[in-house]
Amino acid sequence: MEPTKSELLAELEALVREEERLSQERRRLHDQLDKGFANEAAVEREKKVSAERLEIHERIDQLRALLRD
Repeated sequence: MEPTKSELLAELEALVREEERLSQERRRLHDQLDKGFANEAAVEREKKVSAERLEIHERIDQLRALLRD
């Protein structure tokens, strides 16, 4: 059974909130790295956060396309 429009909208809202949270964390990590406080853990966390953020962006785009139809 396909999800309803309201279910898609709820998923989209949740993903947008998560993307905002990840973006804030990514900015904080970039600031930390840019100011010379780079360490292996921060670099690895930034890579992980960026990958998660990209996956969320892809799903957001999919949901927006479904909702346009």
